[in-house]
Amino acid sequence: MARISSRLGLINILHNPCILIVWLIVLTTFIYLWLLVPPGGVVEYHVYSPNFVEFNVSTDNVLHYNFTFNITVQNLNQKIGVYYDQIEAVAYYHGEKIGNVTYSTPFFQGKTAATFLNPVFTGSSTALRDSSKLEDFNREEKEGTFRIVVKLYLWTRYKFMFFNTPQHQQEIRCQIWFHVNSYRNTTTTGGCRMR
Repeated sequence: MARISSRLGLINILHNPCILIVWLIVLTTFIYLWLLVPPGGVVEYHVYSPNFVEFNVSTDNVLHYNFTFNITVQNLNQKIGVYYDQIEAVAYYHGEKIGNVTYSTPFFQGKTAATFLNPVFTGSSTALRDSSKLEDFNREEKEGTFRIVVKLYLWTRYKFMFFNTPQHQQEIRCQIWFHVNSYRNTTTTGGCRMR
């Protein structure tokens, strides 16, 4: 009996032209937006020009840091704009959070536009209170290379013509290596990828 009534409900929906038109519009919009968004996403992220000023440990095992880098956020799509409601850059050292920078002023990025960000991380952290983390730091200090992972947390919405998608959160993971030994003081980046 329940199966017959559900079939009758479906038949009634299909015979109601208003409901059918609304469903066709929603379905067509969804398929069209799906075809517009490339498989790798709409936006590309690049980290470059890191500048390493300070990264050392005091006698009480407190990590003192001061570094910066540039981020390019590039909208690759020619038909979709992106609203950024908030961006947070969080720096990690061996899985421990050492600092964060938040961009809380919303902005819109038009089609094929690029936005440049320059987060500055400065302060101190107790991330090395664990003896194994301190051993990692001492080893990397001897080797002359520190690896920092920066995660970008983005709250975005996409705009196509007069349609706006609901807000969703993305996580982008970027790697930076700071080489700080006696014969070179350089930095390299390992690129960014969406998680």
